[in-house]
Amino acid sequence: MTSAVHSWKQIGRAFIWQYPLHKKKHRGWHFTCDDAACDSLTMLMEAMRTEGAPSKRSISLARVTPEVWAVPNFGAPLRESYQTMVLEYDPNFSDLRLNEDEGRLWLHVGDASATTLVKALADLKAGGGDYSLPSKDTDAPPIWIWWMLRSKQ
Repeated sequence: MTSAVHSWKQIGRAFIWQYPLHKKKHRGWHFTCDDAACDSLTMLMEAMRTEGAPSKRSISLARVTPEVWAVPNFGAPLRESYQTMVLEYDPNFSDLRLNEDEGRLWLHVGDASATTLVKALADLKAGGGDYSLPSKDTDAPPIWIWWMLRSKQ
């Protein structure tokens, strides 16, 4: 791991949640983050890609609040709350997949899918969302991207 990946420190808040299984059209993972986390996660992804070797870092996840899940407006999410997610980069991994393993979230990213993720982070920062990131595995739960509500100042 390069010093840039090793010394990376997360800034900002990232959120991941799910809805009850009976809400099939809302299946999958739902993700958003604030502007600072968009920048921070983008810097991490770029450092991992520059290194070009497999690496991983833990991402702190903030507790999902009503202000966060109000954006998709699908009702209250599952009460399960994840505190961390491992971002695992392997340049040869050809997909983008988020899964749970032993109570911990893992986001698996390859070189090509890193571009997709970085674009989604830039779009989030610009206020975009309401779409899912593609996966080659049709059985994998989708990763939905949602914008953050902006406070009026």
